[in-house]
Amino acid sequence: MQKLLLICFLIAQANNVLSSKRNLQGSSDDIIILHLNDVHCGVNDTIGYDGFVLYRDELSKNYPNIISVDVGDHIQGGTLGSISDGTAIIDIMNKVGFDVSILGNHEFDYGIEQLSKLGENITSKYISTNFCYRANKTSVYNPYKIIEKGGKKIAFIGVITPLTFSKTYLSTIKDSNGEAIYDFLAGNNAQELYDRIQEHINHVRNEEGADYVILLTHVGMNVEQYTSNILLSKIQNVDAVLDGHTHQIYNTTSNDMDNKNIHITQTGTKLQSIGKLVIKKDGTIESENIQDIPEPSDTTNATKLTRGKKEVWVNKEMNDYINNMFSLYEKDLNELYGSNDYDLLIMPEGVTDSHSAYCRFQECTVGNLLTDAFRSAGNSNASFVNGVR
Repeated sequence: MQKLLLICFLIAQANNVLSSKRNLQGSSDDIIILHLNDVHCGVNDTIGYDGFVLYRDELSKNYPNIISVDVGDHIQGGTLGSISDGTAIIDIMNKVGFDVSILGNHEFDYGIEQLSKLGENITSKYISTNFCYRANKTSVYNPYKIIEKGGKKIAFIGVITPLTFSKTYLSTIKDSNGEAIYDFLAGNNAQELYDRIQEHINHVRNEEGADYVILLTHVGMNVEQYTSNILLSKIQNVDAVLDGHTHQIYNTTSNDMDNKNIHITQTGTKLQSIGKLVIKKDGTIESENIQDIPEPSDTTNATKLTRGKKEVWVNKEMNDYINNMFSLYEKDLNELYGSNDYDLLIMPEGVTDSHSAYCRFQECTVGNLLTDAFRSAGNSNASFVNGVR
């Protein structure tokens, strides 16, 4: 019996090693797209940007055709972003070295003027097909970006949720006639958006000679009115959808307008996982989510840390850069503004999907604190606050 248990243990250990190595296997001619979404200032949470860099560097030893992509909502959601109005997060992202980035609805949280500054500073440059000027429907940023890797042209088209107006402060930005300056193409039940996306798909295919078209959709599935799978069903000639916005982890497929099965992937939030989309030499596409970074073949530029209850491997240089960024704001970050003797609960224990947060569907201690604060500050008899997380 003991021998049998020992054999089972050794087989399990061997499978774990093979599983880690399998993440790094493939052909050197493969084009690998590593993608993140909804990092929300979680620069050193879970995997961390330093873990992302380590994994990408390890892959690059065998695979030269790697593209790094961010699918929005990176500058908001933590104190480092709030205290720097997003500037520190953009600096860290520039150090990571993304090739393509799109807007999430929370990129607007520090105001349109600050977003313009951040858009100038981010080296990957934002793309967005449907963040438009209302007057003429032209895109504020370039709608797409084409990157050549492995002798192929890969076109990325950026899409932000049509509901952005209700999720940020843009509704207060109006022209002299009281009309909103910006639009997200939600007209005609979003058919306006679907037509615009198809227009850009056709353009990059026919005019720019793109071999592959990847949609970067900060839209999500199963939570809001407009979803990435519904969007996909309205268009054709796209090869994959890298999704965001709803903080879910999924690696699934859905049908486009021609009933063609297309990969749709999302990586959760705060670097819970890294999305890995592989365009094989024969043109087939594979997709997976990486949640554990294997030990690198050479640990000279790596270090092992404990985050939460988990040990993780990270890139030393990137880890030092992130720590130095926190040290720049150390005084403000450590200043005590107040204290509380009660637990402020937002999430049920063990739950990682922020859409299951207490404060989204029931009374919670954080909501009570906020409403009491608003009532006190306004010297009022009652106070209301929207769902928070």
